[in-house]
This record gives sequence, C-alpha cells and structure tokens, in this order.
Amino acid sequence: WRWLSPRMLALVGEKNIYHWNLETANSTPEVIFQRSGKLAEANSQIISYAANSQLSWCLLTAISTQDQGRTIDGNMQLYSVEKKQQQMLEGHAGCFGNVTVTDGEGPAGLL
Repeated sequence: WRWLSPRMLALVGEKNIYHWNLETANSTPEVIFQRSGKLAEANSQIISYAANSQLSWCLLTAISTQDQGRTIDGNMQLYSVEKKQQQMLEGHAGCFGNVTVTDGEGPAGLL
C-alpha cells in the first residue's frame, strides 16, 4: 500500500491495483488496472508504485530473476487511467513530477 494523497490510498493486490478514496464515507477500493506481463507472475516482487498528481498515470515497478539470482530484472507497467492503456517498460525505478516551462502554459508532467 502507499498514500497517493492525504485521502487516497493505493493498494497493490495479487492481480489488481486499487485506489481507495477515504474522503467518501463507506467507500470501497476501486480497481484501477490489472497487473500484466512479468508483473503478474508469481516470482515478481513489487518494489514501487507511483501515480502522477492528477492520478491519471500510474507506474508499477517490480523485480524478478530468471537465473536464480545472478541477475535482477526490472520491469515496469505504465498505465493511463484515462485511455485504459498500458505500456510495459524495462527499468528498476521511476517517478512522476511536474516542471514549469517557459511557454506560458501550466506545468508539464514528467515520468
């Protein structure tokens, strides 16, 4: 589990990722997406979960090994809540951030 905001809790289950809005009385966790690819395999160890400030992008990170621990593989599942699409990435860490650009528009989101 991980706090995404003071009132939003993320839960990583065996098959699904949930967001639980604790601001609403008697609410229940909502399925956001399913673990997929290598992140759905039993030998994957989830090491991180993150979401951007708008909760429109999510990133689940896991490690696993295919050679009895000689090497550690990093796998990430990037998920768009709005488009309900995902992309599998290789990597061990990731996070979201916002940066102000000089074009006069609002902050740009970064992964």
